[in-house]
This record gives sequence, C-alpha cells and structure tokens, in this order.
Amino acid sequence: MLGSNGEDSLMQHISKSVPYYDPKPSVAQLALYDQAEKLQEQKVFTMSQLNDFLVQIPDKPNMLSTRFSNRDAHMARSKGLIEAGTIVMGGPTLASHPKNADEGLAITGSALLIRAATESDVRALISDDPYAKLGVWDIDNATITPYMCAVRKPL
Repeated sequence: MLGSNGEDSLMQHISKSVPYYDPKPSVAQLALYDQAEKLQEQKVFTMSQLNDFLVQIPDKPNMLSTRFSNRDAHMARSKGLIEAGTIVMGGPTLASHPKNADEGLAITGSALLIRAATESDVRALISDDPYAKLGVWDIDNATITPYMCAVRKPL
C-alpha cells in the first residue's frame, strides 16, 4: 500500500507488492512505470475509492440441491454486478477436483473477488444474494479479506 504520507514512489510500491518483481523490466514496463511516476509527481495519481476483497463463503450442510435449483436466480443477480465490475471473479469452491467427466462437483461454498468501498459494503452485497437469502451460504462464517490484486487479465 502507498504510504499514508504519499512519499513512497510507485516503483517502491510495486517492488513491495508484487511477489514476482522482474528486476529487468521490459521497455514497455519501464514506460508505464515512468508515466505512473510522472502522474504521481503531478498529484494526479490517486488510489481508487474502491478496494478489492477476497471473499470465501462456505455452504451450509445439505444445501447442494437448493444451490443447484436456485443457480439461475443467483446468476441473474450477479450479472449486473459483474458487468459493473463489482464482482471481478467468482465461482464455487470444491472439496476436490473431479477425477473424470462423470464425477459430480463436490461444492463446499463460493469464492469471489469483490470491489467495494468497505467490508460492510461487501457484507451487505453478499447478504442480498439469493444463496444467502435461501440459506445456502453460511454468511456468519464468511471470510472477507482485504486484498490487493496486482494482476488483472481480461477474459
């Protein structure tokens, strides 16, 4: 995270934040870093008002059939949030990957990357989902972790 006094340079921020930092960046990367440094010096560069949160929500026991029968409602609600960039990625968590195409999914819950201003906003967002309202998700045991996404690649 950039220092609260704003003195950390973007390059220092990147080298601290990105687990794999290439000490010999490409010409294109250097140009981007240079541009970001100039914007920061001009006080144009600011952190977004939205933050990333990594959200893991376990399913309650014996709710798989309810999950499957209400998937369309869950996806219909999620569609607008995905299009708005609020939900960056999401999907079911699994006990294990299927060994073959005939084996069903051993779904244990859901994982999402959500962009919101606060953790309270994230809690409100997930609590309004059909899976939460129908008791599929165990909202009381949801884990919401502040997260800084260093790499985003469009689908």
